[in-house]
Amino acid sequence: MTRPVPLLALLALTLPLSGCIVYDVAEFAVGTVTTVAGVGVKAVGAAAGAVIPDDDDEDEKAQAKKDKEAQRKQEAARKAGEAADADAAR
Repeated sequence: MTRPVPLLALLALTLPLSGCIVYDVAEFAVGTVTTVAGVGVKAVGAAAGAVIPDDDDEDEKAQAKKDKEAQRKQEAARKAGEAADADAAR
């Protein structure tokens, strides 16, 4: 004959843990669905970007040209300032 007290105690201790297991399984399922959906959206966006032509390359080239010109002007201004300082020091 089995003892009912240890069996009941064991059962009483496992009930709270089963709630944790249910929560973990649900959290895992939601995390998986979210990840799969995010990857799907990125893949669709990449495919659409490959199919639909845009002017990003031209815009990037124009911006790079503007940045290079601004850098040249700053360098010229710095050199002019250094030359003026050298003349003033003489």
